[in-house]
Amino acid sequence: MTASQIVARDAYIRTTRHDGRSTVTQHRVWDAERFLAAQQREAMERARKDNTPPDIVISATAEEYRRARN
Repeated sequence: MTASQIVARDAYIRTTRHDGRSTVTQHRVWDAERFLAAQQREAMERARKDNTPPDIVISATAEEYRRARN
C-alpha cells in the first residue's frame, strides 16, 4: 500500500439528545477524529439555530453499536 492510498474504517458515534434519548450509529470514514469533530460542530450549530440544548456526540464502540441494534 502506498502513502497516497486512503483506508476507510468504521466509526461508531453515540448521540444523546437533550431529552435523554440516545442512539449509536455506524459510519464508514477515512478520518474518525475529523468525522467526530464535524458531528459535534453540527450538533452545536443545530442547537444554536433551534435554540435548544446541544446533542452530546461522543465516540462509541462496535460492541455498544451491536447492543443498541438489539
